[in-house]
Amino acid sequence: ATQSAYLRARTQAMMPPMPMAPLSTVDMAMLSTFYDPLLDPMLNLHGLGLNPLAADPLTLDAFSLSDPMLSQQLGMGLGGRSPGGASQARRQTADRSAYERSRQMHQQVMAELPWEEYKGRVYEAAKDQSGCRALQQKLNDREQEVIDGVLEETKEHVVELMQDPFGNYLMQVVFEVVSTEQRAELLNICAPDLSCISLDMHGTRAVQRLIEAIAESQDKSQMTQLCEALKPDILRLVRDVNGNHVIQKCLQKLPHSYKDFVFDAIRDNCHEVATHRHGCCVMQRCLDNGSDAQRDGMVAEVAKHGATLTEDPYGNYVVQYSVNYADGETLTKMLKAVEGRVPSLCRQKFASNVIEKFLQLDNAKVRNTIIGEIATGGVAGELMLDQYANYVMQRVMQLVEGPHVDALLRSLRPVLPQLRNTNSGRRICQKLTKRFPQLDDMEEAPMNNGPMRSGRRGDRRMGR
Repeated sequence: ATQSAYLRARTQAMMPPMPMAPLSTVDMAMLSTFYDPLLDPMLNLHGLGLNPLAADPLTLDAFSLSDPMLSQQLGMGLGGRSPGGASQARRQTADRSAYERSRQMHQQVMAELPWEEYKGRVYEAAKDQSGCRALQQKLNDREQEVIDGVLEETKEHVVELMQDPFGNYLMQVVFEVVSTEQRAELLNICAPDLSCISLDMHGTRAVQRLIEAIAESQDKSQMTQLCEALKPDILRLVRDVNGNHVIQKCLQKLPHSYKDFVFDAIRDNCHEVATHRHGCCVMQRCLDNGSDAQRDGMVAEVAKHGATLTEDPYGNYVVQYSVNYADGETLTKMLKAVEGRVPSLCRQKFASNVIEKFLQLDNAKVRNTIIGEIATGGVAGELMLDQYANYVMQRVMQLVEGPHVDALLRSLRPVLPQLRNTNSGRRICQKLTKRFPQLDDMEEAPMNNGPMRSGRRGDRRMGR
């Protein structure tokens, strides 16, 4: 297939001549990977009587970097597969080995080229894997001539290169090594497209590196321009698989005064963001990295929606996280969202996590409210047999003290025989009898509630 592609290109090259620019050393180095038969036996073009590295401008032009489709075809030829036969696996292994040797030689050739050979060809080299790596190495040497030269040839293509599979790595290094004034010039160019770049799987990495570089420089004008560029699409970015990482980077790196645009947007759309797969992660980073005022405002907004968020697959994580930062008044509001529904919430996969989080707080009032509702309802035995609520009950029995102990034990005694019928139930019984020896002194007939549904704790957790 590769030889056929070569012949088609050769035929096209033999058509009426067109003005052609001579190939540079960079072009020759890139082409040598594909056409050296010693490096890749799959591409033995010399066997066709053709010398692809001959000083024939017509022949070489067929393989210039200006023809990406042909380059792609030839690249695919390296991994070609021949059908049938027991030796197919050996051929595939040989193909991979030959390609790896070819790739390493390609990188070595590109890395050893002097900077002069790249002048005028930086854009093309930036979109090639080996060329991009070689340019990164040269930039890391911090030679001003190289930095200025790369910047001059890439600034017109900065938006494209930030989204390129290879070019984005070069742009990350460029953002790091350029001066503050040069970075401001690049930001002016990409700012109108910054949201779209952030949504791209490659662009998001480049934007995150840009944010880090701007934050390290502490340039107020650049930080303001960055926030203004992202602000119109903040909700879209928060809920995007790639864009949410850009917002999280802003929260982690920028000063508090430049994070208001994130907090304001999320507070105004709290329920919508908290119940989203990626939005709930951004809200947790907000609580981790906000100022006291920003954090208090967000926790208060979460408390308003506590009743619905507690039962949501993603919102429950936001509630659990918010509990850690809630003050006394806000915590009381969050507790009221579950009061009167504790037994039913314990039986739910996600809400049971929130109830258990309340019990883990070092707050006697909150604990007594939760435990009291379970003890007075006489449902402790039923909850201990439930696949989700039993984890809450185990926590309750670790913490309970005072008058609620007798009520809980009376409710648990009838279900002890059923608990002992399962491995997990036996472990629970051992813990109970160790703390409450009086359970062994009472024998009651088992209730016909069916066997306990047991499972590992992770079964009820989100696989995040």
